[in-house]
Amino acid sequence: MQKRKMISYAGKILDFVLMLAVGWFSGIIIGKNMTSISSSLPFERLIIELIFLAVFGIIGFILHIIIHEAGHMVFGLLTGYSFVSFRIFSFMWVNDNGHIRFTRYKVNFAPGQCIMLPPSLDENNQIPYLLYNLGGVIFNILASIISLLILLVVGLNSLFGLICFIFLIMGILLAFSNGWPMITNSINNDGMNAFDIMHYPEAARAFWITLHISNRQQQGERLKEMPSSWFTLPSEESMKNGLVSSIAVYKCNRFVDERRFEEAAQLIDHLLSIDTGIVSIHRSILIAERTYIELITSNKEDLIENQFINEVFKIMKYLKNEPSIIRVLYAYNVLRRKNKNKAEQLKKKFEKVVSSYPYPQEAAAERELMQLVDEIASQKS
Repeated sequence: MQKRKMISYAGKILDFVLMLAVGWFSGIIIGKNMTSISSSLPFERLIIELIFLAVFGIIGFILHIIIHEAGHMVFGLLTGYSFVSFRIFSFMWVNDNGHIRFTRYKVNFAPGQCIMLPPSLDENNQIPYLLYNLGGVIFNILASIISLLILLVVGLNSLFGLICFIFLIMGILLAFSNGWPMITNSINNDGMNAFDIMHYPEAARAFWITLHISNRQQQGERLKEMPSSWFTLPSEESMKNGLVSSIAVYKCNRFVDERRFEEAAQLIDHLLSIDTGIVSIHRSILIAERTYIELITSNKEDLIENQFINEVFKIMKYLKNEPSIIRVLYAYNVLRRKNKNKAEQLKKKFEKVVSSYPYPQEAAAERELMQLVDEIASQKS
């Protein structure tokens, strides 16, 4: 566990240093060659080319995100996985019982994601994982190599050459930030997932389960309807691994879906009190669920105001469009603050979000939990 943290920490330092070094080097190269180009261009044309270069920087980043996710998909298909969903920013394509359906779903902490359904576990509870997890990194590197080859032909003394140079640099940076095992933006990156499976025997099965849960949710199945064996609580020692600990988070969510609120609260309190590999975004989700349970049960002011609700407000930056977070805030404004206007705004936002939510049965479960808040408020009035 300590080795895992040290590798992640070292990766963050190296990533920062690499960005500074690449930024400094790129500034010198681009500045030098733009000066050379500008000597033969009128001022107006130079401004247009500078704007074009800046715009391509944005386009190049988007292209590398698409290339990265395509790498996951291609290498997943090559190693026996099947397609579940493909998302670039808020544009998402999902496999809806064999038919590809387009929808919109925005996740602020992850610009792209490709979810694939893995093949069956073998007799050792293992699956092919390396190429699927690192497929995006491989594709970013390949794209950078192609850019380098073109650059060697056209040179840097042209706008097209500078575009190839920018695309090359972006690919290197993205490959490193995704390939070196790190916990970035509150989640495990691709390299960390591969590292966890490589070094922890239980992680492969946990990875397999999480991908199957995502697929079942997309096909319209609720957590409480899925095999109970998927939600067996791992040992405290094994939960120090990020992938394995995600099973415990799903178990808490399943308890909530089953309305076993007391058991969910006890498990959440336990998980928050011990040393685990639960990533910060999942930890925040657990606190949000614990807040909801407290609101609809004891509704103790000291727990809600001093321990829980501030954490919920913090994660709004990343999860403001998640139905579960909107539901928690709705319960807070109905049962604690008695703020009818704010509650009504949140209800409208909830309906807008779930209208295009890619997991229909999860949206239905969230709506039931919203209705439970109304029922409790009605009983107390």
